[in-house]
Amino acid sequence: MDSSSGPRRVDETKEAELGFVNAGVPGWKLASKFFPSKLGGKPAWLALQDLPSDEDLRCRRCQERMAFLLQIYAPIETRVDGFHRTLFVFLCRTASCGLQNAECSNMAVFRSQLPRENPYYSFHPTPEKDDSPGPSVADFHAICWVCGQPAYGKRCSKCKTATYCSALHQKTDWKAGHRKACGEYSESELLAMAKPEEDPVCERFLRRVRMYPEQVLRYHMKSEPLWVSVENQISLSAVPPCALCGAPRHFEFQIMPQLLTHLSLGSEKDAVDWGTIAVYTCSDSCRPSEYAREFLWKQDFSPN
Repeated sequence: MDSSSGPRRVDETKEAELGFVNAGVPGWKLASKFFPSKLGGKPAWLALQDLPSDEDLRCRRCQERMAFLLQIYAPIETRVDGFHRTLFVFLCRTASCGLQNAECSNMAVFRSQLPRENPYYSFHPTPEKDDSPGPSVADFHAICWVCGQPAYGKRCSKCKTATYCSALHQKTDWKAGHRKACGEYSESELLAMAKPEEDPVCERFLRRVRMYPEQVLRYHMKSEPLWVSVENQISLSAVPPCALCGAPRHFEFQIMPQLLTHLSLGSEKDAVDWGTIAVYTCSDSCRPSEYAREFLWKQDFSPN
């Protein structure tokens, strides 16, 4: 189902722009001429020629064609040739292709950009209509307060409100702040839970995300990702440079685990999964003659 990224809010602690799913956007508003940010369905391509090749759109692990995941409209005002600019993310639906695969060879992100005067779109903006946010997945399903995935019946025995996908995430949320909101567990109740190793990075991630728990995307160009774990982070120096111009890449946005609740990507056992996916793009935003492939890095809540 086509869905807009919805209204953006700002995480005041770091001024990251946040994206939310809005399922109530009419289909006509997702056409290329409106330059949408959207989830699923068909890509609303920006440049209408020289699309990514068949080879580029295939998973580098299983060689099957990847599915369109999302696109973000992210123009750069300081560049004449970046007046229109969109990033497109594709994902292999085979869960095993994502295992032990931090470099995301089962995913791809492409950048396309155009000047205001171009062969495809009017110089003047197309009139748009306002629309209100759509319903939340939490209106219909119990979801894990940590990762946003289906909770499958696990619930806090104290408040009866917080729901989780696993004992591990229940314990992590407890230590990240739910303790204060709910009241103390007895020692026997704590011992019955899983006892993951302390991970202050994960606890920080959960505290920040809880401010806006339904965020599916964080956009903060030239900043750093909000990592979900102390494990398996990538340093900026290890990110490969732009394959077109050789400029270093910088962080631009990250895809949050809450997005998984809006996707149909397998059963509970074999579903595609991630903690966060960080996207790095050319720091010069050089104008490609076709769709330029950029770099992704996947981090899980815990090692696979």
